[in-house]
Amino acid sequence: MFRVPVTLDKDIARIVDETKFRAKSQQIKQIKQIVIDAIRHADFYYRNPVAGYEALKPTRQNFGTSRKRGRKPLKNIRYLIYSALFKSWLLGFSEIPKVNNKNYRDTKFVSFARLVSELVGLGKVLQHLEEFRS
Repeated sequence: MFRVPVTLDKDIARIVDETKFRAKSQQIKQIKQIVIDAIRHADFYYRNPVAGYEALKPTRQNFGTSRKRGRKPLKNIRYLIYSALFKSWLLGFSEIPKVNNKNYRDTKFVSFARLVSELVGLGKVLQHLEEFRS
């Protein structure tokens, strides 16, 4: 279940410091801000959806705005967060992040993404990263 912790700024700062980006201090501040903004934007989208989660054909009954009951899909939220993680990795290391195969040890990027994903309550990180990359 998607959730935003109260101490988001401190937790993201700790995760970014643990990752040890090879960047200047100004870029590291920018990296922290990119990730925090993406999580807050995803939280706003999760709480206040403007339209349907998937493209709906407007009809007389739903006018394109009705959503099914049940758990909200997290696909778009994962997209927002993972795109911010890819951008921050590219900014911090000046290299494209590598997503590893399931049978090998996690790369540094996957470890970084797992820490952030666990912070906000997203699971199956490796599977979703591979889906995002494809």
